[in-house]
Amino acid sequence: MNTNRYFLVLSALFISLLTQAVMAQTGEMAGSVYNQNKTELLPGVAIALFGADTTLIAGTATDEDGLFRISGVSAGNYFLVVSSLGFEPRRILLQNFSESVHLDIVLEEVSFGLNEVEVTASPVLTRVNQRIIFPTQLQLEHSTNGFMLLSTLMIPGVRVNPLLSSVTASNGGSVTLQINGRNASLDEVMMLQANHIRRVEYSDYAGIRYRESAAVINFIVQQEERGGVVGVNMMNSVDMIAGGDVAFLRMSRGKSEFTLNYVIAYQNFKGNYRDRQESFAFSDGTVFSRNEESDKGSYRSTIQDLSLGYNYMVSDSGFFNAQLKYNWTVQPHNDFDNRLLLHGEESKRVFDGIDQRSRTPSLDLYYQHSFRNRQKLYLNLVGTYIDSDVKRRYYEYQGNDTTYNQLTAIDSEKSSVIGEGVYEKAFASGLLKIGLQHLQSLTKQHYRLPLTASSELVQAESFLFSEWQGKRGKWDYSAALGVNRNYYSTAGVSNTYYHLLPKVMVGYKMDDSGLIRYDLELEQTNPTLVELTETEIEIDSWLREKGNARLKPYVNVKNNLFLEIRKGLFTGNLHLRHHYKHNPIMESRREIEQYFLSQPQNMKRWHHWNAELTAKVGMLAQILQFSVTGGVNHYRSEGLDYLHTNTNFYYRADVLAMYKKWMFLAQVQSADKRLIGETLIAENDYHYWSVQYNTTNFSIGLGAFNPFYNMSKSIRENRNAYAPYKRTVYSSASQTIVLNLVWNLNFGRQYQSGNRQIQHQDTESGLREMYK
Repeated sequence: MNTNRYFLVLSALFISLLTQAVMAQTGEMAGSVYNQNKTELLPGVAIALFGADTTLIAGTATDEDGLFRISGVSAGNYFLVVSSLGFEPRRILLQNFSESVHLDIVLEEVSFGLNEVEVTASPVLTRVNQRIIFPTQLQLEHSTNGFMLLSTLMIPGVRVNPLLSSVTASNGGSVTLQINGRNASLDEVMMLQANHIRRVEYSDYAGIRYRESAAVINFIVQQEERGGVVGVNMMNSVDMIAGGDVAFLRMSRGKSEFTLNYVIAYQNFKGNYRDRQESFAFSDGTVFSRNEESDKGSYRSTIQDLSLGYNYMVSDSGFFNAQLKYNWTVQPHNDFDNRLLLHGEESKRVFDGIDQRSRTPSLDLYYQHSFRNRQKLYLNLVGTYIDSDVKRRYYEYQGNDTTYNQLTAIDSEKSSVIGEGVYEKAFASGLLKIGLQHLQSLTKQHYRLPLTASSELVQAESFLFSEWQGKRGKWDYSAALGVNRNYYSTAGVSNTYYHLLPKVMVGYKMDDSGLIRYDLELEQTNPTLVELTETEIEIDSWLREKGNARLKPYVNVKNNLFLEIRKGLFTGNLHLRHHYKHNPIMESRREIEQYFLSQPQNMKRWHHWNAELTAKVGMLAQILQFSVTGGVNHYRSEGLDYLHTNTNFYYRADVLAMYKKWMFLAQVQSADKRLIGETLIAENDYHYWSVQYNTTNFSIGLGAFNPFYNMSKSIRENRNAYAPYKRTVYSSASQTIVLNLVWNLNFGRQYQSGNRQIQHQDTESGLREMYK
């Protein structure tokens, strides 16, 4: 294609100019840093260059290949300090330096205990787009697994939510978790033993490959040679039937590693509540208002995941990984039985119940190979089958008489294949990445009730990208360009769309006192399966929903300015963000005969402005650290026939205290509020405290979610001029006392097989939610 050729020619010309500019410089110090046996290159090692008068000239860290480079060094006498947690620091004298030099540096490992060193805070190496955090011995001793370690690190910009067992960015965006560079699930992070974690790499500027992620957190785990580990991670309520448990086994033999993981999450309780106020203003002047008031309801859900993994080290330069996964999700009850009030007077009752189930097997194949001259190739292929069904029973009744009855049943089958290949080449002046991603899927849905109907969706998406990451003195920069092709066919409508998606970043590092960074990117958002499916669903007697097969993908423009200041134990972060959507897919409501129809459409525009400030202090007296975040959001949502705005403030506070083997953690967070289309959504507010006793392989603790009052509610407020509503959902499960238990047992030494860089998974079933 002409577009692809044009893109590749521009990328080649851009890279050539940058390479020539950097090669024109002279006086470089470069090298490699090895472990004591010279069998492993060490990434993330701190490199500091000092003048003869001990003035700091420059600082950097080794990259993921254990290499470093300091450019633009004039002639003179210097000494180089090389240091990393767990190794003896080295001081190298460089006399009469006058031309470029390459150094091979070997660090000796050292073991130390907490009583032998003074620990004030986690040592952090700061780059413009990355923080390399070396956990202290105190933090490792109080973190039995990787998820607990994130809580003790209190990384600014990261939200660790023990209530939902989730890790998100401060702006609500998703976070990609990795182990030794390969994408990993949160369950896998929970299986990590903290004392095996060497460092945590936090990248708050994700490259173009991670289009849907706001940040990447990579746990670098020590690689061992043989043996295995077995363990459990349990969090269970003591006052109701609810909890989540993980059991895992890893064994190594020769060049092979075998893994078995099982996860179960379950809830079964009677306190399921929903309040809803709505009104309907018809064109003939008739106005109806009705309120649902919570009376009783029940919820029961079980989610199980089983995965088998196999790793094989093909050679020192490549490895193969295969994972077979199976997920069962059974939610037989999400029921509400409420009082219904018409014009303020109780007239009847409403029952609304959902039964949803799914089965998802998947096979994930991965291969990675390193070539000469610092080249790498990553290949990933994932096949997924999602078999799901949902049944909804809704009726309004008065005594034994049913006045309105609606039964809906939908079956869905989806087959998909996701593939990606990425090529990397490291140059003296930077890193080049070229990659291709492709998704192919077929979804078939069958409506059994209230009428028999079928729909089919064929979707294909390809994304070709190139990215250059470079450095010049204290400046870091990144330039990327992607070409996206999206095709889908449903209901006799077929469309193909192309978009050019650039992404750029520039940042300046102010020695060890902070940094400033700006980035700009264009993203593409495609219609979801639910939005495209045109089968009409009755929600109640006056409201229906329907998809729209004529929806078009739309472009997002994101601007981000980030400032970080550090002084002693204090770290301050300031985020300024603007997110713009052009012709976004948002809701519309219109009157049709004697009911209102809700249907997605491409609207005019949507804006989100955000300012956020975070202050972190600690560790104070090697015992206490805390973090406070405050921010403000402003939304402007412009449809074809509506304009809505909203401004809201939010906060979050974390306090952590550690003494000997005891740890106390407290969190409080206000609701996340988002205006999308005509609907304002508020959720994820909670407060939490826990006390834990930790040893190296065992941890037990007691915690409480919302112990003083139940503040965790999900609120949806629609501002349509003719059919507005407000829905509040909450449950007894969000106010509970939980018992935590973590236990790990090592036998022999564990063997980690390679550093996986990419991983994909298809989780979208295409089923409607169908809740009121």
